[in-house]
Amino acid sequence: MTPLDLEDAIAQEHEIDRLMGLADLRAAGVSWSGLSAPPHPPRTDSQILAAAHAKILRRAAWAASPQGDFTSIVASLQRACDAALNLGERLRSATARGDTPSACGDLVHDISVQVASALRQARRLRRLSSAP
Repeated sequence: MTPLDLEDAIAQEHEIDRLMGLADLRAAGVSWSGLSAPPHPPRTDSQILAAAHAKILRRAAWAASPQGDFTSIVASLQRACDAALNLGERLRSATARGDTPSACGDLVHDISVQVASALRQARRLRRLSSAP
């Protein structure tokens, strides 16, 4: 767990409290009829910190699970494919503007790196999906 992960989780917990408060305000208009839920008291800093730690531990446990690993690989594959697609569009635009193939060497290199990454991720997925 990095300090940035903890800061992010704490910010998420504060946002949850803020949204719960907004929901309580919206429900206040129907409280006369007995239909609203009781208001959610704001959590203390120690409760928010404990919730943030628990969230980080749950995320880490999920990421270490077979499903988490599979999903992580799929996400990496998607990022590599998206990057390759965007680089391909830039390459196509460059050639449409009249750039020579030799002037596009950096783009060609970058797209080949992304395609190779996508291929590695696809192979990892195949190995995981064919495992017993």
